Amino acid sequence: MTAIPFLDLKPVYDELRDELDAAYRRVMASGWFILGEEVEAFEREFAAYCGVKHCIGVGNGLDALHLILRAYGIGAGDEVIVPSNTYIATWLAISYAGATPIPVEPDERTYNLDPDRIEAAITARTRAIMPVHLYGQPADMARAVAQRHNLKVIDDAAQAHGARYRGRRVGGLGDATAWSFYPTKNLGAFGDAGAITTDDDELADRVRVLRNYGSRVKYFNEVKGYNSRLDPLQAALLRVRLKQLDEWNRRRQVIAARYLETLSDVPELIAPGVVDGAEPVWHVFVVRHPQRDKFQQRLTAAGVGTLIHYPVPPHLSDAYREAGYAPGAFPIAERLAREVISLPIGPHLSGDEAAARGLGFDACGIASVASEQDDGFNAWIGAGMHADMSWMERTREVRQRIDMFLPDARSVVMLAANYCTDPPDKPEDTPRGRVSRYAWGRDYHRAMRRAVCKVAEVVDQVFPGSRSRISIDSAPVRERAWAARAGIGWVAKNSLIIIPGVGSWCFLAAVVTTAEIEPDLPIADRCGSCRACMDACPTGAIVAPRVVDSRRCIAYHTIENRGVIPSEVARSMGDMVFGCDICQEVCPWNRRAPRSHIRDFLPRSEDTAWPPLAPLLAGNRDWFEAVFTGTPVRRAKLEGMRRNAEIVRNNLCGGAPDLP
Repeated sequence: MTAIPFLDLKPVYDELRDELDAAYRRVMASGWFILGEEVEAFEREFAAYCGVKHCIGVGNGLDALHLILRAYGIGAGDEVIVPSNTYIATWLAISYAGATPIPVEPDERTYNLDPDRIEAAITARTRAIMPVHLYGQPADMARAVAQRHNLKVIDDAAQAHGARYRGRRVGGLGDATAWSFYPTKNLGAFGDAGAITTDDDELADRVRVLRNYGSRVKYFNEVKGYNSRLDPLQAALLRVRLKQLDEWNRRRQVIAARYLETLSDVPELIAPGVVDGAEPVWHVFVVRHPQRDKFQQRLTAAGVGTLIHYPVPPHLSDAYREAGYAPGAFPIAERLAREVISLPIGPHLSGDEAAARGLGFDACGIASVASEQDDGFNAWIGAGMHADMSWMERTREVRQRIDMFLPDARSVVMLAANYCTDPPDKPEDTPRGRVSRYAWGRDYHRAMRRAVCKVAEVVDQVFPGSRSRISIDSAPVRERAWAARAGIGWVAKNSLIIIPGVGSWCFLAAVVTTAEIEPDLPIADRCGSCRACMDACPTGAIVAPRVVDSRRCIAYHTIENRGVIPSEVARSMGDMVFGCDICQEVCPWNRRAPRSHIRDFLPRSEDTAWPPLAPLLAGNRDWFEAVFTGTPVRRAKLEGMRRNAEIVRNNLCGGAPDLP
């Protein structure tokens, strides 16, 4: 199964390996490791990218904020307005300068500093406003307020590389902007790094002196400065990544757009808002849920990595205990801390995986078409184990060559949806049959189609020019074989797919695409020596591990067989009037199978799970249509269900002619 990590930095190197290696070798060969030409080149390139005159490379984002404050002479006795909802580094920079952070509540939609609340917090000691472009969302810079009160605007853009506000890039919107190039950022280094961008010539000059021990000339120190310099190796690597930044941001925006579209249907989930004129770059994708912890547990169980940004607002942290803020001082920030959760997003998270989880799928994996191979399917057909399912033989070649299903196919995105729901109580009013669990709710072909199509749309968006075609157990695509190749699970001895943490109660769907997507690795068979499914099968249909002879299978005979059911199978049917779940019920991997959250898979009624035999035996078409229209049971048709009901009556009642 593809577990979706919250963050995976390895693909960053993989995509740019040659360029990054060349940059590393260039610096090593130069023998210059403090400031110098490589740093100056990055400073020029990043200043041009931000549309400003100056970029000054520093040690990290916290230092960037601190150095700006020092360069502006902001310190003891001064106040700086700061969001109550931010990473604590924003506050720490103000404290390090000797000034006091004055928190102002955020806009609940964007999580950013609410500009309408700023003016009320301004006092005679206020020297600056410090907006934060939190999570990659450009903040309103409150320039009009700042100008009225003669305040500096120092923005924290640690999470907003490449974002725009009203057509202009972040980095040139305020008096000075602080950047972090921490490895997880949209533009990340391979260690700590930071920068300051500004159009202020005097500020730029002061910061250059302050970052280097207060010195312009070595050993001659003008002021008490700091050691906070961007090193040439990080600068060289950042130059490589800067060229890719816009493309990587575009990929994030595609995934965010899909999140915003699909998550609107999730009850109680609050997606982030985007203000007019803002072009976010989605450093993290933060949503809110009133039962955040339970929601996070559910995502964890489904293999989705999440984080909380941030669990404790700065005013309630131990670091600011001396400020005397009590719980409730900033209710919006505190509510956000209780409700926010960050979902996976990044340039190397394929949009199909993100969309699949967002749409309710429990597993997603990707297989390369190059992995296609004969795994015994030909021999199975040759032995006649497909029984009367003649379409399998007619489409044998297509089932073994996915490029005949979609010309130029390169990848297969496999999806799994858990259909495990609890059965309704069985009424004891009349003899009843039993329907296989998968058929209790809405027909899965229809129930899953919209979500599968949306995943296909995402694939086509993430990989422009690609084409996709879907299959939901309705086309000549061998979903189980592809699911195993895609690493969703492994083929169990009963030939079903077992997904770790989910079990085998799953529907499968495939998105076949011409896009070349990095495949997932198959996972090992974990059935070991267990034979529970083989031993439990009453007809011996599992003739060998992963080989099911349909001619002996109760599910085949009660669903697909249009003729007479052999007596040895009929005697083993018990009360099973449609399908058979015995081999799944005994599987140890299903003992703790989670319950499905998909409403369409819930039992429609008692009769869909435990149909009374009487109306089936009577051939009551009106009753049959009322109960089973839109469910998988329709595949057996009324005639087939009547035949099955007669067998079940004989098994339960010894052939009694009358039923209540």
